[in-house]
Amino acid sequence: FGDETILLEKYFSNVRHIEIQIIGDTHEQYFHLFERECSIQRRHQKIVEEAPSPALNDKVREKITESALKIAKALKYYSLGTVEFIVDESLNHYFLEVNTRIQVEHPITEMITGLDLVSLQIDIAEGKKMQLNQEDIKIQGHAIECRIYAENPENNFFPQTGKLLTWKEPDNCRIDSGVCEGDTISTHFDPMLAKLITHGQDRNEAIRKMNHQLRNFHINGLINNKIFLVNILENKSFNQGNTFTNFIQKEYPEGYKTIQSKTSICSQLIAALLIEKKETFRENKLLTNLPLGWRNNRYQWASQSFSFFDEKFDLKYLIQHSGFQIKIKDSTYTVTDISFSNKQELVFIFNGNKFRFLFAKNNSEIHLSSFHFGSHIVTIESRFKNNTSPISEGEYIAPMPGEITKVMVKQGSKVKRGEPLLVMISMKMEPLSKLRLPIMIRGIIQSTCARS
Repeated sequence: FGDETILLEKYFSNVRHIEIQIIGDTHEQYFHLFERECSIQRRHQKIVEEAPSPALNDKVREKITESALKIAKALKYYSLGTVEFIVDESLNHYFLEVNTRIQVEHPITEMITGLDLVSLQIDIAEGKKMQLNQEDIKIQGHAIECRIYAENPENNFFPQTGKLLTWKEPDNCRIDSGVCEGDTISTHFDPMLAKLITHGQDRNEAIRKMNHQLRNFHINGLINNKIFLVNILENKSFNQGNTFTNFIQKEYPEGYKTIQSKTSICSQLIAALLIEKKETFRENKLLTNLPLGWRNNRYQWASQSFSFFDEKFDLKYLIQHSGFQIKIKDSTYTVTDISFSNKQELVFIFNGNKFRFLFAKNNSEIHLSSFHFGSHIVTIESRFKNNTSPISEGEYIAPMPGEITKVMVKQGSKVKRGEPLLVMISMKMEPLSKLRLPIMIRGIIQSTCARS
């Protein structure tokens, strides 16, 4: 640019994202409301926040809050705002930016200070003088916030769309949400569905409460990040307070994958079978008093196939007076004490343990949510072979819903392997890599129409 000046930025390999909540009024009163740690992020967006930071001691806290107040006073800032810093492993802090607004994670500051930040913001906007003293604002316990996103943690956190078939929020905790059961989640908004906030006397209590409340949050209809959040809370590094901005890359270097035990897989397949039989009987308008799974040749094994985690399972079942005998691969299980309630809840005993699922059926998909296993989808396999292919030669299906912003080829264009075809973006995500031909199929673009 005709300027010989060189700007050098210091490189940090391991940092925390620490932000200070500031507040000022038109009467030139300025206060800080302590810090929030927002280091657990994916794609530079926060997913777990907590207050106070598990890393800061009183000396460092005093230095960083003093820096934030200096900035607020220099700006003559009024209203609520956030001064953001990065903090290195030696607890040195470096300025990032000022966010001149209330933020998504403001509830955890409210929980540890007992202040209503939105009410204060309105009072300041009306020109009122804040009735506060810095020495009276104290940290009370510990608070954690988890963001519930409609996204797939197992597929690079790609956003998801669909209808919320089940939305049952847990009791006895704070939830800030903007959706309800029956809503359709589209591509037009950020994929965040809700914020779940817990408060405890210390960090361990706040973590325990959050774990319990997340597991009692039941969502069916679309893939979400709930069980991934549980996995973070149970992570050893997180519990030790080693929460740096590279946490996800470091703890999940190969990407996050749900670990399914044999009990998890079998219990969900059994639930899907019982729900499928229940739905079949519900559609029967004539013989309404028959027991679940009844058939004329009741002493012969019947079968039903399902797809679960990209694997096909053939279940054989035999109805008994007390329940079912069910064969999955080489094992046979007894399922008893089967009960349905509220049309969307199933309880049964399998292997001596009681299992409870909240469910919803959408065509051939059975959506299951449980305390232990999170939310998953089991697909009923058709008894008859489908000879029609949903994808024709030369076609591609987008890996997620979104918007195609640029098409880089035309019909009839000759293309080579690895050549970019189009650019696609989705719900507050950074632009995705350009779609490239993975293999040469025909070498000529037959159509520029996209399927998503």
